[in-house]
Amino acid sequence: MKLLRTLLPIIESYCSLLNFVLLIIYIGINFKAIIEFFKKIEIKTWKILIIIILVGFLIRFLTPWYHLVYFDEFDYMEGARSILIENKYGFCGFGNLGNCHDFYMQPHPIGYPFVVSLAYYLFGISEIVAMSVNLFFSILSIFLIFGVSYLLFDNESISLWSSFFLSLFPIHVMFSTSASPEVFSSAFILLSIFSFLLYIKNNKRMEFLIMGLLSLSYMVSIRPENILFSVICFLILKSYKGIETENLMKPDIVAFFLVFLISSSLIVLHIFFSKSNWTHNNNIFSMNFIKKNLNYIEFWTKKYNPILLFPLFLLGIYISIKKHKKEILLLGSWLFGFLFLYIIYASFTNRFMLQIISPYIILSSLGVYYIKKSIKKLSKYFFIFLACILVLSNFLALYFIYLPDSEILNEHNTFSREEVFLKDVKDEVRDCYIIASSPFFINFLINEKSIDITRINDIRNLIETEKCVVFYENFFCFQSQKESCERIHYEFDTTLIKSIRNNLYDISLYKVNLIKGDKDMKEGSEDIIPKYQIRVFLEEKDSKVKVTVKEGKGIVEKVELLTNDMAYLREINERGIKKGDVKLEKNDVSFLFMIPKNNIGKKIKVRSYLSSGEWSDWSEVDTGDVLSI
Repeated sequence: MKLLRTLLPIIESYCSLLNFVLLIIYIGINFKAIIEFFKKIEIKTWKILIIIILVGFLIRFLTPWYHLVYFDEFDYMEGARSILIENKYGFCGFGNLGNCHDFYMQPHPIGYPFVVSLAYYLFGISEIVAMSVNLFFSILSIFLIFGVSYLLFDNESISLWSSFFLSLFPIHVMFSTSASPEVFSSAFILLSIFSFLLYIKNNKRMEFLIMGLLSLSYMVSIRPENILFSVICFLILKSYKGIETENLMKPDIVAFFLVFLISSSLIVLHIFFSKSNWTHNNNIFSMNFIKKNLNYIEFWTKKYNPILLFPLFLLGIYISIKKHKKEILLLGSWLFGFLFLYIIYASFTNRFMLQIISPYIILSSLGVYYIKKSIKKLSKYFFIFLACILVLSNFLALYFIYLPDSEILNEHNTFSREEVFLKDVKDEVRDCYIIASSPFFINFLINEKSIDITRINDIRNLIETEKCVVFYENFFCFQSQKESCERIHYEFDTTLIKSIRNNLYDISLYKVNLIKGDKDMKEGSEDIIPKYQIRVFLEEKDSKVKVTVKEGKGIVEKVELLTNDMAYLREINERGIKKGDVKLEKNDVSFLFMIPKNNIGKKIKVRSYLSSGEWSDWSEVDTGDVLSI
């Protein structure tokens, strides 16, 4: 198992290369047949489609280019960099790519980062290049949804409306210039459906089936939930009687089924070995999440979705149930299958809706078409007016998304300060080792050596051998990595270099050295600075006790709180006292700790750092007034 875990990042990279190259080859093989199939579409329709695509590109290009999913997008971009530099997928947890001492697996699938790595190879490594990959595939999606709609309904009007709606759809526009993989994933879902429908509609041309299997295989490697869509695809093919039993046994089809199975197996192994929440969190899926996640029903009626589309969508469902049963089976399975998966998922967010907006848009377009067909007296000017209203509603939705106080901008403004901070201190940390809870973030943004915060022994060795070691304290130090960050302050001597206040937390950079004892100082010198620790023995934290230290001369730097045998370290400055400011000559120094009311009066002890470089035995100190919360 250990060998497989080691080899998996390399195997994934080469399998993705093989899959992607074969897909491009089969798109090329089928290109002439695709052109031939769509020849019957009128020139006027193609002209309108080109205008829609150009408008869609212009809107996306002019929309702010933001990172919308911190810090996942940097995971993807650094993963792409590792494929290009190391020929394997992951990130460096100790060192830097090209000189990495320990390579970590990425928690995310390889599909999107692999294509970004190809873009890096062609255009250079940058955030803009990664975002441009999404921009390209978002524009490709406008054509693909046209093709899928046409293959489903054989109707140019429905196809144009589908392209039109997608070109302006707010959440699709918004994520088209980020480095999150949802737009990319939705493009491959469309490509898979497009390929399978071409196979069904075009005399069961086997090259289209192979193209579909290859796109489906690659789609699975983009997001884990896409495995569900592969099941939906095969159910649809069966309902259309698209796969005949004798064809399944042909050597080329068997070979490409194997490609699909290998891809699916690799993604399952990746999720397992990378300790992704999908396999290592027992509560990742639960019916208990439905109530919370139903709050995202606002998607259908509020800012992320133009409100006028919703009644058209409902009309499209009604028409499909009456007249297009096979089509509603495909579109309904696609939409409601993913929707059910997401509403029982612990981390459901609006970006996941990108996986299901295509069937939503196609059904809405069907609704518009049947309004036009049912009310023949309506002139074309009515539909021009309707289009203008829909354009306006889309732009209003985008306006509300990008309001200065909007949720999306607040999150961007909060976390983007970390990028600004790191780029500002880039010269100060040049050639330094950076201790970080997010090494991938450091490596990608400023391309310096970093080390994962949990590697305490390696950090200690680095401090002894490297000229410069610094500690980058960021968002994770106040969330999932809080205890690890506190341990750095406890184990080492940390001196603040620079800090800025963010909306929710401080971003800080510290110089890190080993803690020195008094052995390097002359006995009796005024420079002797004993260090004290306070240990409180208790079980919970639901009240406060005032601890008063009356012990000699010096400066208290570290405070250790023991709870259920777990040490929680706090710097003095977190208590409102600046580190180094308080001397203990004849004055009292007080600290507040959270302890349970029934533990008041329990022993509280202090120890000091001796000139021998060791800690003294624990001595009892007095407790003062108890303060209830």
